[in-house]
Amino acid sequence: MQNKELFLDLLRVAFLPEYDKTIESTEGGYTPVFRIFKQHDLAHLLNRCVKGAQLNIDAEMQKKLEAIENQAIFRYLRIAEELKNTSAILEKGEIPFMPLKGSVLRELYPE
Repeated sequence: MQNKELFLDLLRVAFLPEYDKTIESTEGGYTPVFRIFKQHDLAHLLNRCVKGAQLNIDAEMQKKLEAIENQAIFRYLRIAEELKNTSAILEKGEIPFMPLKGSVLRELYPE
């Protein structure tokens, strides 16, 4: 199985309950596929994908995936709190605004 196909299968297994497929490793193991997740800024989803696909990975890698997921949760909460604070300030000053999301926020709130 090619790495990109494995990448997509892992996402499907994690997020589509009806997708029932046994995931098998490629020749290079899972590391190349994990790199694809990171390249597409989806590393935080790896833990869910690994659990959904019931992959056997070593304890050290599992800890890394949990840490990446927790960092993503923390980052999201930090951005949400900052948006709440900024919105309150602008509303108090009666300044109209339109919050942006995605790539625009990424530029405003770099890691």
